[in-house]
Amino acid sequence: MFTILDALGRPVIYTININNSVLDCLGVMMIVVAIEYSNIHKRIALKFLLIFGCSHFRLSFLMFAISMVLSMWCTNTMTCGIMMPIMKAVLGELERIPNLEAPHFTLLTLPGVLLMEICLYLWLNFYFLGMMRVQNYSSLQASLTSEEQQYVGTLLEAQYTRLGRISLHEMIVGSFVMLTVILQATISLKDLVIDRETLKINSFMHSPSIICAALFFITPTSLDFIKNFRHNASNNVIFEAMTYTKMTDKFVEFLLMFRDLPAPALAFIVILFCKIMTEFGSNSVVATCLLPCIANLSILTKINPRYLMVGATLTISLPFHLLPAVPAYAMVAAYAGIPPSKMMIAGIGPSVAAILINLFTTTVWSKIIWPDVDTYPN
Repeated sequence: MFTILDALGRPVIYTININNSVLDCLGVMMIVVAIEYSNIHKRIALKFLLIFGCSHFRLSFLMFAISMVLSMWCTNTMTCGIMMPIMKAVLGELERIPNLEAPHFTLLTLPGVLLMEICLYLWLNFYFLGMMRVQNYSSLQASLTSEEQQYVGTLLEAQYTRLGRISLHEMIVGSFVMLTVILQATISLKDLVIDRETLKINSFMHSPSIICAALFFITPTSLDFIKNFRHNASNNVIFEAMTYTKMTDKFVEFLLMFRDLPAPALAFIVILFCKIMTEFGSNSVVATCLLPCIANLSILTKINPRYLMVGATLTISLPFHLLPAVPAYAMVAAYAGIPPSKMMIAGIGPSVAAILINLFTTTVWSKIIWPDVDTYPN
């Protein structure tokens, strides 16, 4: 409809329809299909079970740790796309086994990341696995006897042996996924161009996952073809429109209602406001829309922009309720058959933890990393 009416102008429409979020989501979905088709996720899942055992809580902690490390260097969509097939394969193998229990900025965010992961681990195990609340919790914690451990080990070894030697297809998929992760982690921030007058953020198109997906199409899955030679020689549109029509100025006016509050209280209002808004659009689009507003608010209230924008940036990265917030949520809901209402309820605990941890990072920890963060720069 926007294209037909040309209401926003063609450059804006092109940016909305073909942007990094769309390309990244499309590329990751292709990567997921390639991972499942090559069966490399089953090989990884069996190795995890052979090395770390079959405890649900232990495997849950392992998956949390791996996802945390990946998400520090890759986009949420990329991390989710890599982990979903592996997690599904791990759960599939568990079901077959009988009688088993089911620079400165990096340093600034590290405590919050660790605390957030601990809170997520405890909350999701409490909500989904019944940790510390089910009556038969002791049975979940019961360890296997030596005979059961030997039996389970034999089963897993037999299944892993049945997979045979690692195939060329598995090596190709694994290599391309690793290449995508490396490219994602090395994207230069020099691609960002900030207009100092309008505080508008522009960036060049970069989506390593779509490159990986393109490589899958042109790379053979086996070397059998050589024998022939031998024989024969969106919601995002709303935020984009808000920025284009300058409706975001109303956000600044709303936040200025709290300008007389102390800086920590204003930081809490900003974090809460960003937490609500980030549930309705992708991280990058919401950040592009809101961060200039937070910068203007910092200038008008004479508060160091770093003080408010750090909390806003961290909070925008942590949506936990609605599917439009992150493509990964929609992928998980469709892939695992989880009702959206259940995901919304499960996000209550992480959201509360995110607000408190980001408030601590902004008001306490940032002063240790940047002692002059309370001082308004000249």
